[in-house]
Amino acid sequence: MNKKIVIGGQSFLDKVLECTGDVNNAFEMALLNGLSITEDVVIGVNLKLSEVNKPNTASFFNEFNKPATALTQEQLTEIENKGIGHMRIGTTFIVG
Repeated sequence: MNKKIVIGGQSFLDKVLECTGDVNNAFEMALLNGLSITEDVVIGVNLKLSEVNKPNTASFFNEFNKPATALTQEQLTEIENKGIGHMRIGTTFIVG
């Protein structure tokens, strides 16, 4: 069983996809690592890997091309005050 280090901006599912080629391995990898699939992973942590189910997909990722879709705290704050609960008709919400 190999281990892979989490980089900045990666969610647990990003790492599962990068290492195994299939997010369906998330539950198995979560059990191997004692994590929840929705848990934020710590940068630099070594994750135990499950089997590679889709080698063509996994081989797409390399040192310079890694999935990293986690939102930063700044991005979360930016989108927090947006959406239907914060819109006003005629100003921020235009009916057209």
